[in-house]
Formats: sequence, C-alpha cells, structure tokens
Amino acid sequence: MGRPVQTINEIIRGTKKITPETAIELSQALRSSAEFWTNLEAKYRLHLVSKGKKEQDITRN
Repeated sequence: MGRPVQTINEIIRGTKKITPETAIELSQALRSSAEFWTNLEAKYRLHLVSKGKKEQDITRN
C-alpha cells in the first residue's frame, strides 16, 4: 500500500480512521471493496459512541 507500518498499526488498533482514500488502497491491496472498509469504519465508530466513548477519547485524528 505504500503506507508506513505505524499507520497500518494505528488503523488495526482503531486509533486512526479509515479515510476514503485508505479504503480504496485497502480494497486494491486486499481485493475487496472500498465500501466494505468505509462501512467497517462507520460501524466501529457507531459502536464506540453507543458504548459512551467520545470521539476525542478514541482517536487523535
């Protein structure tokens, strides 16, 4: 993907958001759809909010 290892690790840990650009890169690298990655990101953020966590407590991006 051409992204630093730290960036990928932050995405995996949930501390960095999957942007539309990143979703496209992930879809190309992993032979999936960009929609899959954007939906996964949206569902994760909704889950965090439903658990009462504030966005600024979750990520610095």
